Amino acid sequence: MNEIWQDALNKGLHGVFSHPDPTTVLDDVDWETAGKRVSGMPHTLWQIARHIEAWAWAGIRKLQGAEFSDSRLGENYFPAEDAPPSREEWETYKLALKQLPEELAKVAGEINPAQRFPEWYDITAAQVVMVVLTHTSYHTAQIVALRRLLGVWKSN
Repeated sequence: MNEIWQDALNKGLHGVFSHPDPTTVLDDVDWETAGKRVSGMPHTLWQIARHIEAWAWAGIRKLQGAEFSDSRLGENYFPAEDAPPSREEWETYKLALKQLPEELAKVAGEINPAQRFPEWYDITAAQVVMVVLTHTSYHTAQIVALRRLLGVWKSN
């Protein structure tokens, strides 16, 4: 991947120009708040964070050559439980989210963007990168909206 594309990817992964940085959008959210339900919203912060993390790592692992399993697609990678079971579990998932951009950028720099994955919707490696990027962006916006509804969003 050339430097221009690498720079665009890094900026996209960190929300430059478009949305808050997905790696920091949950920094000041405690584990109790992460599991709170808001009327009319289908998921909690915990569920969204888990969903982002699971799909992003599925894409990264696919780019690394791992087999993709559809075993969790029934739940669409949203956990059934509303809240993290512990503070430690919440902190673990927040850390996993922070590691995503670095890992995706690293993998993206090593792939053949035209490589196809016929067993995975015949998607190209470049498309996998874009799916992870846009999917993360989409759910980052959901996190911001949910935090606003919970009264725990501090906009700059």
